[in-house]
Amino acid sequence: MRRRLLILIFFPLLAACTVAAPLVAPTPTPMVFQPTLGRALAFLTRQLDAEVGLVRAAPDDPRHWLTPDNLLVEWVMQDAHAADLTVELETELATFGAPPHGLIETLRGGTVAWPPAVAVQHEVSPTVWLEEYTGSGAIDDWANRADFTFFAALNAWNQGDAAQAQKLFTTAMAMFDGVGFHDAANAERYATADLTLALLAGARLGEPVNDAIVRRLLSLQGADGGFAAHYTAAGPHDNADTRTTAFALLALYALRQPSQ
Repeated sequence: MRRRLLILIFFPLLAACTVAAPLVAPTPTPMVFQPTLGRALAFLTRQLDAEVGLVRAAPDDPRHWLTPDNLLVEWVMQDAHAADLTVELETELATFGAPPHGLIETLRGGTVAWPPAVAVQHEVSPTVWLEEYTGSGAIDDWANRADFTFFAALNAWNQGDAAQAQKLFTTAMAMFDGVGFHDAANAERYATADLTLALLAGARLGEPVNDAIVRRLLSLQGADGGFAAHYTAAGPHDNADTRTTAFALLALYALRQPSQ
């Protein structure tokens, strides 16, 4: 039954990504992402393991991450108006009783404890994994990383502190060298997710869209429709995965619609 559901879901996804949406201004780049969105949605749909009811971490990685991967994909499918797959993932996540992630909730207007705790990753059942930033032992050097600083900016904004959010966003953007975000976590390569967080945080704060970041992100989509997790100035450094592709889609959908 799950295999049949997967086939029925795929075609509405492609149709959903062709619907025009308002643009975020100002930006010199037209926000026309239909081919990109369709290919990326197809990539995510192919990662759905019909036997488990969750998406895999990557085509060659059989693990199923409740958070962040499956929760991120659920949000993507909400943005894509893919109701059937949204319900599928919501049901499975509820079955496992996934706790808060501790970071990604800020993407949907939630607030989290700050600074975040050191990440804990553990297997909750065969091939089903969980990542949390909600335990003990705070991350003291979070301000040296672009991704954490963007999450901090979103968290401040969601708490109503616009001035602090703007300050944190500016600090994170100062790490952008024209290719990517060089920080303590990425000395030899760049993380694609950092690009997406810059766009997501910027959209939430009403910042002008950074055209260089948009172009760099779009260049990292592979032939399979997914987005490479890491890259260098020469191009993708590794293969696409579910988590990065979900982040990319959330960012691109955010650019297609005005901030709420």
